[in-house]
Amino acid sequence: MTNSTPTAGSAGGFDEELELLAQLLGEDDAPHAGTITARPRGAAMPTSFAQELLWLLDRANPGLTAYNMTIARRLTGPLDVAALRTALDALVARHEALRTRFAADEARHEPVQLIDPPTPAPLEVVDLATFPADEREREAERIVRSRARVPFDMAHEHLFRATLVRLSGDEHVLVIETHHIVMDGWSLGVLFREARDVYEARVGGRAAELPPLSIQYADFAAWQRERLAGDRLDGLLAFWRQQLDGALDPLDLPTDFPRPAVPSFAGARHSVVLPVELRDAVHALAQRSGATPYLVLLAAYMTVLHRYTGRPHVLVGSGVAGRAEPELTGVVGYVNNTVIQRGDFDGDPTFAELLGRVRERAASALDHQEVPLERLALELRDADGKVRSAAPFDVVLTMQDAEATTLTLGDVRGSAFGVDAGATKFDLTLFAADRLQGLALTLAYRTDLFTEAYAARFLGHL
Repeated sequence: MTNSTPTAGSAGGFDEELELLAQLLGEDDAPHAGTITARPRGAAMPTSFAQELLWLLDRANPGLTAYNMTIARRLTGPLDVAALRTALDALVARHEALRTRFAADEARHEPVQLIDPPTPAPLEVVDLATFPADEREREAERIVRSRARVPFDMAHEHLFRATLVRLSGDEHVLVIETHHIVMDGWSLGVLFREARDVYEARVGGRAAELPPLSIQYADFAAWQRERLAGDRLDGLLAFWRQQLDGALDPLDLPTDFPRPAVPSFAGARHSVVLPVELRDAVHALAQRSGATPYLVLLAAYMTVLHRYTGRPHVLVGSGVAGRAEPELTGVVGYVNNTVIQRGDFDGDPTFAELLGRVRERAASALDHQEVPLERLALELRDADGKVRSAAPFDVVLTMQDAEATTLTLGDVRGSAFGVDAGATKFDLTLFAADRLQGLALTLAYRTDLFTEAYAARFLGHL
């Protein structure tokens, strides 16, 4: 699952999800079990494994906001607010996930999805145009941060809220609040593209022509439950138990502050851009080694983590889109998965030897990526049956694609509104993006464990 909590203005910030292993290792022939089909709608629909785990975590931690997704975009240009409302209403009507609640099926001791009929999307408008010019930005940033800290009531409200902050006649900030249980990074790209199409159609005085959806997220959840059962699921879980054997102890990174009994999930970020020459050298090393730039970066990340901890085995979470079935292309929901990558340092390998090991394990992990991380977490729950964490790792690597979550609305151009919502689910999450000016690296870190100086030093070592 994603792994980092997205922050306002992040390019995806949700572990997306680029399917780099599938694309670049050539391992894109994941097994299929037929077409996902629409299911009859009852009073309640089953949840996916990912949704079940997040629901359990929410019940165990009332008021938890670590899995909130707060996305902010600055909108520059002559915004038609009525057309924006029309676009948001259309999205809610089109995608069941945006109007879904979650309740307990007490008879079966598991959560279910309750899908409500379409209603107008909530859009609160906050006008800051009367504020002094030098205060508008600060107040808008305060609004974004405060929205990010508002928990959702999964049983009684839809997990999709929107706020439009007006800075001036031609400048606004759109804030979208949602929850990982109904959304992933791919879904955000779907929403932005469809919002653009509906908005532009409304402004142009015509009806929007969006392609019909053959399924909704609830159909995927039911299909997943049926597919991952019996001998097939047992075989996948057996692989992962073997893959993780001997490496499940916490990484136990050295910290600046004592590790609290209950994590706050408060976070911050530190960024650097590696020069073009170093970026190109990484690509060249990957080519010589029969690997990919992603795998080189993963091996380097693991090496620094190994040197910090002395651990012979290092686990890193890394996201894949999980949308091999064509029916899922336009579906909004929590589909993406996080594959656990393992680095083995037994025998003090050279970096070239480590890279070879990482490549081999990554290929095997990809072949078995179908089992959701959340189902694996349920399998690895504590002896008392409680789920303490969503993942058996403390650190994450995420490759980002800024273009996937670019928002344009006709003549209105969207750009990141760079506010850190101040939350992260893991000890460290490394975001990497290939840019014209070099390799951009951002380290998200828990502020109850680390200082900014720690993050800067870690990136320097990397």
